Amino acid sequence: MSAFLLGSLSSLVSASLGFWAGFLKKAQEESRRRKAIATALLFELRPLERMLRVRAEHTRAAESTVKISMPVYDRFESDIILFPADTVQTLLELRAFVRDIETTAITHSSEKHPADENAHHYVRLKAAAAANLIPPIRRLLEDAGGHSPVDAEVELYPQGKLPPLSAPAFPNAAKIKG
Repeated sequence: MSAFLLGSLSSLVSASLGFWAGFLKKAQEESRRRKAIATALLFELRPLERMLRVRAEHTRAAESTVKISMPVYDRFESDIILFPADTVQTLLELRAFVRDIETTAITHSSEKHPADENAHHYVRLKAAAAANLIPPIRRLLEDAGGHSPVDAEVELYPQGKLPPLSAPAFPNAAKIKG
């Protein structure tokens, strides 16, 4: 083989290896980012599910003053393309239900458009549908590499009672009293 042919072949191999190294690095970065976003969304789902379930049972659901929001989703909305299509579709459905609930609440927050039983029923239906999407979304996000928060048992204390405090993580800062 001629030196020219060997040099060309060597350049082609080097370029191919460089391309694959760049492709692999990009794929690793996207995987890391997808796992981090999935974990953040899972942490958002726990309180969101509770709010949606409460709203689904609320007798005056369209007049509730508790705002249901999805700040983590809204922050990373452009990154949901990192997930498989079924995950994207389910996340979009959830966000649409939450937007419907909030839009209806805004509409009926003024005296100009008082909420009637149809509005309350509509919001309860949307909240129930959204709450029912949380379990499959949790599974999809965990399958994407996300880590769910610990669903710790909630201890209820009567008025005036508090749980015992553990040792402070930052002892010197804990000494400062307001």
